[in-house]
Amino acid sequence: MTLTVVAPRTLVQPDGPFVDAEPVRRHVRGLQAAGIGWRRVAELAGLSPSVLTRLLYGGNNVPPSRRVRRATAERILAVQIDIDSPAAGSLVDATGTRRRLQALVAIGWAQTWLAAELGLSSDEVGAILHTDRRVRGGTDRAVRALYEQWWDCPPPQETARQQAAASHSRKLATSYGWAPPMAWDDAALDDPDAVPDGLAEEQVDDVDEIAVELACEGKRRAAQLRPVDRDAAIRVLAAQGMSVTGIVKRLRTSAPTVQQVLAPTEANETGAPAEVGDAA
Repeated sequence: MTLTVVAPRTLVQPDGPFVDAEPVRRHVRGLQAAGIGWRRVAELAGLSPSVLTRLLYGGNNVPPSRRVRRATAERILAVQIDIDSPAAGSLVDATGTRRRLQALVAIGWAQTWLAAELGLSSDEVGAILHTDRRVRGGTDRAVRALYEQWWDCPPPQETARQQAAASHSRKLATSYGWAPPMAWDDAALDDPDAVPDGLAEEQVDDVDEIAVELACEGKRRAAQLRPVDRDAAIRVLAAQGMSVTGIVKRLRTSAPTVQQVLAPTEANETGAPAEVGDAA
């Protein structure tokens, strides 16, 4: 992984001594996700560590900065990562890797084909398709290269077997809501907060009872479920008396996700919105 200093990103705020701190904060979070600590960011930007502390965490009962000096923002935004050459063994954020593979599946590329091209096992590709953690830099680089080759090329479908594999892949992507390449801007692929454009809103309302059962048994985590199945599993576990904390651990998801699913139920039962907490 190579750190570089480049021309700062264009700031959308009008001219003035201060700019919105949120884009700068997101940039630092992205650097942290790639393994670059905030102290190192401060060093590369030529700033005091206290500037990054206030930006990220605030201090002395003061919330994180809402605005920063334009010069400070430009210094921080100028610290970039050369994503084309991460060290093969380093760990990088999996967002872009996962989305690129999902996009290729969405246009029909089978998991086995992807695995063969990447020199990975089918199980390893399957894990990346559902991961919300990190991947090795070498894998990230290989997926980027493959995506550049295939993003606008559908898979071969000359034989019945090839046609079946492509059809199965497209259906799999639809069931999980994976966006095809044309739904993504290149820059958005690596942004955890970005959402795809133009994705058909085909909601699959039928719950996969088997998937829900596996999830409730701890054999499938939330990231491996369609949203409709994840929500069903949360409700089943809650109905069994499991606390929010227990559901989070069982499904390996977040407390806000569980609370969001259960909040409407709580509101319906009490007649008013209620804050969802752990069961006694």
